[in-house]
Parts: sequence; C-alpha cells; structure tokens
Amino acid sequence: MMQSPTPNVSVVLIAYNQAAFIRSACESILLQTQVEPMEIIWSDDASNDDTFAIMQSIEQAYTGQHTIVLNRMPHNVGLIAHINHVVRMSTGDIIVYAAGDDIAQPNRISKLLNLFQQHPHTLLVHSAVQEMDVDGVLLGLAAPAQEKNNLNDIQAARRYSWLIGATCAWQRTLWQVFGDIQYARAYEDMVMAFRAQLLGGPQSIVYADQPMVLYRVHTQGLSQAGRNKPNDRTQKRLLDLKNTRIRMAVCQQRLQDARRVERNDIVAYLTREKSRLELIESIYTSEMPWYKLLGRAIQQKRGLTFALAYIKYWKIF
Repeated sequence: MMQSPTPNVSVVLIAYNQAAFIRSACESILLQTQVEPMEIIWSDDASNDDTFAIMQSIEQAYTGQHTIVLNRMPHNVGLIAHINHVVRMSTGDIIVYAAGDDIAQPNRISKLLNLFQQHPHTLLVHSAVQEMDVDGVLLGLAAPAQEKNNLNDIQAARRYSWLIGATCAWQRTLWQVFGDIQYARAYEDMVMAFRAQLLGGPQSIVYADQPMVLYRVHTQGLSQAGRNKPNDRTQKRLLDLKNTRIRMAVCQQRLQDARRVERNDIVAYLTREKSRLELIESIYTSEMPWYKLLGRAIQQKRGLTFALAYIKYWKIF
C-alpha cells in the first residue's frame, strides 16, 4: 500500500501545577524516535508552582531538531479554554495531545503518524495506556472497551466516553470545521471523538491496541471520579450532579456541532437528551416541590426519567 506523505505535526502539551511531573513529560516528547522535525508547544495554565520554570529550563538547554514554543497563560483559564488556545497556536496538520503529568512512550508519535498515513481518511487516533501512580509505579494496562468501537452515529451520540483522552491525536480538520469547544465543563475527548464520528463515521477513528502513554493515575484527578466514589450520601449526590453537568456541557457542544454539519437526526436526539439532563439537574438543584417537578416531567413525557433519577437521588447508598 502506498503511504501518504508524512504530515506536519504539532505536539501540544498542557500543564497546570505539575512541577513534580513536568520534566519527565517534556523530556519524553523530546526523546521521540523515528520522527521528522516537529513543532512542540509546552503551555502552562498560570501555575502557582515551578511548572513553567522547569519548562523554560528544558527549552533553554535543548539543541535538537524540533522547534519548541513556550506559552504561559496570563491567568488560569481552565482545561477547555487552555486546549482551545494551544490548538490555535499550533500549525501542524496533525495535533498530538499530551498531558503534563504523563509520559509518552519513545515511539508514540511515530506510531500515531504511521496510522494516519496507513488510513488516509482517519481524523482521530487513540490508544491504550500503561497506568502508573504518582510515584511512577506501574499499575497495569488500561484500554477503552472494545464494544464502544465501530458505533453508528446515534450510538455515538448516546455514548459520553469511549476513549482515553490523553492518548489522542487529531486532524486539524476537526478544529477547522467545528472551531473551539465552547462549553468549559465539557471534556475534550467526549467532544473530539464525536466530531470525528460526525465528519467521517466510525472508520475515521482508529484505535491502537497498545500502550503508547504512561498514564498518571491521581487519587483526586479529573478522570478518577468513576473510580473514587465517595461513601457519604451528600458527597455522592454532589458527584452525581457534577457528572450530570459534565454530560450537559458535552451534550450542548455536540448539539452545536451537529447543527453545524446539518445532521438533523442527531440534532433531534441530542435535543431530547438535553431535556433529559436538564430534568435530572433540576432534581438536584431546584427548590420546587417534587410533585411540581414530576408534573413538569410528565408534560415533557419524561415521567420515567424523573422517577428513576428521583429514586437515585433519595436512595440510601
């Protein structure tokens, strides 16, 4: 099979208060093997520790083939705004995402680029990970569930997470067509996978069943909410509310993206999903009596949704 020319690549590594891990994260990018010169963007979201100073010291000592661009946000903007900013800064056809506390395997980028070249219609590539704790002790392999691959568009709209965001590389096309992520509570992996699905279907998302990233598992990390479930009833409710709001933000972004490409079937489904999530959120936040909330739900033909969410809310865990 004839391969496409090697694309230009930008590696965007974002960090916030990760001084303990940032050196190994940055150096793992510089130690990539079998790659052409790359644009490497290291960006700090106004950390209040030495994260940016460490980035600077590595950049100043570097004499290799790659171009390093340093960026520090003037104030803390949060994950989504930070990602939007560094993507706008980048120039590559392929954008490889990296987190400031993870370590890229030496052949990560060369393997990602090979997959893009072997599958010319690919818009997003992701992989498995080797998990490790905060001390660098390996914990085992982790991979997305295989049944979440090869989804049709409606099935994809129903899923919120079917890949590990820290392993992703994207075609710039996804940003050129859809633009910035507008909802700060959204998770970028839930948005970008759906964008690829909308533009190219399941064949545009390629999974590499091998660990390309040493993935840091934090007790309180953003990605650990599903693992570290609290025992306290109030805390469980707060976690449920947080997850509902994350899903709401993702749903709103997906709805906006589906409208942009005039996918009316997906718009119809996501409009109903947005209504369902609004109802669930109201159970947690509204001061309205339960019977009035139920009446509203019945008017919206959401009586069963209300009943299930209300039972979960009052359940003694």
